[in-house]
Amino acid sequence: MNRVKDNIRFYLPAINDIVGDTDFGWGRVEKLFSDELKKRTVKANGATLMIEATIYDIIIEVKKQNLQAMRLLSFFQRLLEELSINLTSEEKKIIKKNIRDLLTSFDLKFLNYVGELAVINNLIKSKNYRLEYVETKMVSGKSIDYRIKKLENGKLYLVEVLNIHLNSDKVENDEEKIKTFLNHRLAHKIESKKSDKNFFLIPVLWGGWQDIKIYSNYFKKNKMHLANVLEPVAYVSFTDPKDKTFYIHRFGNVSNLFDSACLMVEE
Repeated sequence: MNRVKDNIRFYLPAINDIVGDTDFGWGRVEKLFSDELKKRTVKANGATLMIEATIYDIIIEVKKQNLQAMRLLSFFQRLLEELSINLTSEEKKIIKKNIRDLLTSFDLKFLNYVGELAVINNLIKSKNYRLEYVETKMVSGKSIDYRIKKLENGKLYLVEVLNIHLNSDKVENDEEKIKTFLNHRLAHKIESKKSDKNFFLIPVLWGGWQDIKIYSNYFKKNKMHLANVLEPVAYVSFTDPKDKTFYIHRFGNVSNLFDSACLMVEE
């Protein structure tokens, strides 16, 4: 019995719509998952083990009716549903690697793969681009996340996604400090990749809504100051204060995430 496949089919059925039943390697995913459980058991040695949440831990929390986990898993499912609709059959084959990486990441970095999928989904559903390759090579020989084609003129672009996990203890509502932080996190990445002129970097911010709101306010007043870098995108969910089971997900440019938000931001 493949526990991973069964659970994913039940809680994230859109994944199966994308990868299909053949040539995905569910057996290897299951083995890696089982190996991870064994490592956790040995490390815990009978004690409670503090770990970074994985997508599987979120599913476990959903089974316990944890509302925060339910909201996050709902966002994942909606994202995957949109990808299933927006991608062609050929693009679905290309994106299988990203799905496999998501399912075999056994720490909080699994969100990096969610970020990559969310970025390509936004580009594709704009109906301006099509996906050509993932993990493609640049002129320099270095790898980059995506190659996309602009439908209007057939022009090719290289896209790198950089996930940034914000530390709430270090996020300050100070424009100079935010600019310095962005320089620190982005400048080296740009230099290592921008040998191709049609390259751009898209930062994805992960953090609590208060942290994201600080960056939203910053980018309402400031443009991205680094060449080849687009405005960061981020995820936030909103709930109805009278019905905690109702929620709206947003993923997009950080500057307008909170526009026209009449619902409460998820704590």
